[in-house]
Amino acid sequence: MTWTKIPFGKHAGKTLPQVAFGDPDYIYWALEEDIFKGRSIAAELTEVGRKGKRIKIPADGASSKKVRYYIDRVLNKLANVEVIDADQGAHVGSSGTRDSAFFDLSMPRKIATYDKTGGKFVVSAVKYYVFGKKSARMTKERCEEFFDDPTNFG
Repeated sequence: MTWTKIPFGKHAGKTLPQVAFGDPDYIYWALEEDIFKGRSIAAELTEVGRKGKRIKIPADGASSKKVRYYIDRVLNKLANVEVIDADQGAHVGSSGTRDSAFFDLSMPRKIATYDKTGGKFVVSAVKYYVFGKKSARMTKERCEEFFDDPTNFG
């Protein structure tokens, strides 16, 4: 697919897959605010938003997995993200949690209206578990190839 560059704003010149890995909160804010209404890029935004909620956990062959999102109860924001065995029981501790069968780039926004740090936690987890390291370089091409591949999404 040929991805359209965002025509205006702080992410002007970037494609939506690039923004999804750099500032996922922007994707879900843009969907809520319908900022691309009437533009061809609106369909791309819908696609990236949909796919960003259902990023598959790579299979390791040993056991099924799930993503656990830890929530700071004081700040009411995302505090950590990790992949655990699907049969692992409820979390015992001071943090609240949400579990999911997928990585969900929208999770920080589901917890708090504005949580850029939470978005970084989710992206770091995706980079670590999907690309092999938290410092994986997400080039324009790599981001676009990832969102072009339907096998990455549930």
